[in-house]
Amino acid sequence: MQMSSVPDEFRRSQLAIKALFFVLGFQYATWVSGHSQQSRERVRLARTGQPQQHS
Repeated sequence: MQMSSVPDEFRRSQLAIKALFFVLGFQYATWVSGHSQQSRERVRLARTGQPQQHS
């Protein structure tokens, strides 16, 4: 094993971990967005008793 390959492997691992957290963060933001939209629809449905009309 060359000495110069150790920092390269470390940097590659760091990049992989950063990419993983970025993807997980994006998935969480997408889930929260959909979840809050569904919650608003449930509240509106409970208040009016009618589903929203999509045009």
